[in-house]
Amino acid sequence: MRRSPPPFAAALLSLVVGCGAPPSVTPPTEQAQDRPAEEELGPVELPTGDDRIVFTSERDGNFDIYVMNADGSDVTNLTRREEGSASYPVYSPDGELIAFTGDFEGQGVYVMNADGTGVRKVFGGDGLLENPDWSPGGTQLVFTYTDPGAQAPAVSIVDLDGSGQHVLFDQPRGSCDPAWSPDGRLIAFASCIGGNDDLYVMNADGTGVRQLTDTPLFEFQPVWSPDGGELVFARGGLGDFDLFVISVDGSDTRQIVDRPGSDQQPAWSPDGERIVFAAGTTGQGSVFVVSAEGGEPREVTPDGGGDSPSWVPSDE
Repeated sequence: MRRSPPPFAAALLSLVVGCGAPPSVTPPTEQAQDRPAEEELGPVELPTGDDRIVFTSERDGNFDIYVMNADGSDVTNLTRREEGSASYPVYSPDGELIAFTGDFEGQGVYVMNADGTGVRKVFGGDGLLENPDWSPGGTQLVFTYTDPGAQAPAVSIVDLDGSGQHVLFDQPRGSCDPAWSPDGRLIAFASCIGGNDDLYVMNADGTGVRQLTDTPLFEFQPVWSPDGGELVFARGGLGDFDLFVISVDGSDTRQIVDRPGSDQQPAWSPDGERIVFAAGTTGQGSVFVVSAEGGEPREVTPDGGGDSPSWVPSDE
């Protein structure tokens, strides 16, 4: 598999190599090959707070998946691996499982229990795998896959048992960052259909594609609000990316983060009132939280950095 740059350097690289949304967080990995399975680790003691965030970090020397309270306390390593790497963690709608991409036993899309046990590969491939997201019913995963024989990434889908994998949407200049709507009817994604990275929405079966944005800037990483009425996304260029919110019909766009540097990888809190994201200028970033209405972001991982954050579903 190709070696990916650090998350925030990747944004600059994408401007050099051509059209394609800047990768979010894909830690460096070795050439794709199956590693021997590490010994199964026992469950971890999870943070006790009701408001939690999952993210990736290399604070312990390896790209692992961590969970913490939303205020940055009780950081807990879920994967605890000595080899391999993990990225793009996202909880299942019921909060029982976490999907992610990694190369623990060969490059693939993986699923594990919320306590770090039961790691299994759902889909394996030699190409670049990124951005998994769950169907609202928790039975399928949609993700970005760049097949080794393809020139650009495509939106793919697979059943949770590993069956039924197929390309859902593909076009010559690339499509990525798929996100399933809360009601399961739509999938938002970024694509170069029109020659530049813009946001699009399509039916969950890949039909009915319609464009949401049309600017000369990179627009990528759309994520649905809990009520399905809005999408938060990253927009920018030349290493300066900010966060915006757009109505699903494309009628209204507002900026919520505006500052120098690269603000990316947004995700809504379960109550829709806050947004977590990763930010930085070089190398690994850090995790921040900001009001969904905008304002001053608050850093919650000042001591160890972090990337690919998302919220743990609410128990309510």
